[in-house]
Parts: sequence; C-alpha cells; structure tokens
Amino acid sequence: MTHKETYIQKIKKQLDDLEFEIERLKDKAAQKRAQVHVEYSRQMMELNTKKEMLNKELEDLAIASEDAWEELKTGADNAWQDLKEAVERARNHYS
Repeated sequence: MTHKETYIQKIKKQLDDLEFEIERLKDKAAQKRAQVHVEYSRQMMELNTKKEMLNKELEDLAIASEDAWEELKTGADNAWQDLKEAVERARNHYS
C-alpha cells in the first residue's frame, strides 16, 4: 500500500468515526427537543390553568355584593400573583 493510500484510508476511518459521532449528537438533539416540547407544553398548560383561575376570581368579584367583594379580592390578588410568577418562570426558562 502506498503512502497516499494509507493516508486516504486513515482519513476515511476518521471520517467514519466522526459520522458515527454526528449521528449520536443528532439523536441527543432529538431527545432534547422532545424534552423541551414536553416542558413547554406543561408550562403552557400551567399558565392557562392559572389564567382561567384568575378569570374565575374576576367573575366572582363582578357578581359579588359591595360587602362581599373585599373578601373575594384576596383570592383574585393571589390568583394574579400566581399567574404573574408562572409567566416570569417561563420567561426566565426560555430567555
């Protein structure tokens, strides 16, 4: 085998090794994408649930009597705070 043929064979072997590594990296990236999608879906579900809770609190406030609305205000404040914190966590996670 000539020096040239030996060199070509060596580079082809290294290329094969790198191609294998590239495929492993692609698989890992696909797994990460799946994990990110699951986490994103979970966070969006949490945000929607908290938003619905706040809307329910606001509906209750709207129909409450003048005497009762102050008591319900705490629930709305808590729901607002929960939603705001969940949005902030999502923002930080994806920034």
